[in-house]
Amino acid sequence: LVAKGQLRICVVSDVRSLPGAHRGPYLHEQVVVVPAQAAVQRCDFDVPATRLEIAVVGELPPVIRPLVFHVEGTAAIAGAAMGFELEPSEGNAGTWVGMPPGTWTVTAESGWIVPAAPQTVQITASTPSARVELLAEPAGIVGLTLRAANGREYAPPASTLPPLRAGGRLFAATNVRRYVRGSASWGYVSVPAGPAEVLLEDREVEGQCVFQPFDVQSPHAIDVVIGDHNAVEIYVEPRAQVDVRAVDVGGGEDVDARVSVSWGARSVASVDNTRPWRWYSFLPPGEYRIVVERNGVQKEQLLHVARENLQLRLRP
Repeated sequence: LVAKGQLRICVVSDVRSLPGAHRGPYLHEQVVVVPAQAAVQRCDFDVPATRLEIAVVGELPPVIRPLVFHVEGTAAIAGAAMGFELEPSEGNAGTWVGMPPGTWTVTAESGWIVPAAPQTVQITASTPSARVELLAEPAGIVGLTLRAANGREYAPPASTLPPLRAGGRLFAATNVRRYVRGSASWGYVSVPAGPAEVLLEDREVEGQCVFQPFDVQSPHAIDVVIGDHNAVEIYVEPRAQVDVRAVDVGGGEDVDARVSVSWGARSVASVDNTRPWRWYSFLPPGEYRIVVERNGVQKEQLLHVARENLQLRLRP
């Protein structure tokens, strides 16, 4: 309802949207005046015949799957930022009829290609059709397997796996089973062909120590080739996993408390920051200070860490 006697009506397409975006693009909107004496009001829409064609081109296989196009921008009518996730309809291309007029940035995502440079396109009443070609290079997929000294596979949480550096970029580990079937569940996708290295070192992020789940080593080098014929197997010395939780009088988790850990004067990052009352990560042997705080009251405890996993339940 725009005003008394007026309605704004929108025609919305059936396009799957990205998280946080509108459910679909506004193809057309129109304000209808409804006379006070009219019981029924007819409204006819002339939906603009717009179309957007997207294709990934280059020295690539004729069909790449999975392949997803991301379209983000601002629709001219709605005036709001929108984002859509579109899949190809034929080969490595697809055509979508009814894209709303506006300015759109188009990208392609697949583990089989190196990320292509985004392209910007405008769809207007005078240029209702557009074609976008994204020039992409074929990429390599690298499987990663970590093993302890006894030869058994070592599988720490995925978020703690080491990154891979190639072509001046860092690649985070991800699940590669959607691309290849092999012994490795985790690895790296969209890696350009050429020299690369898995970084087996501790880092500092936003002023906090980020310890990896095993002892530091020199970078592990690999020569990446196009396709899935890349595998990395690294023997590591696991570190202790330390789990500290704040608890109340009854022994249950105290969700109003906060746990922090420091190493000397440096704060140590937790693997999971979504629950402040719980801290857990992997720590090299040494001495650490634990602080449990609740409503301004603090309790400190020194902790000696060796190789054994530790679980602590502390009251503030």
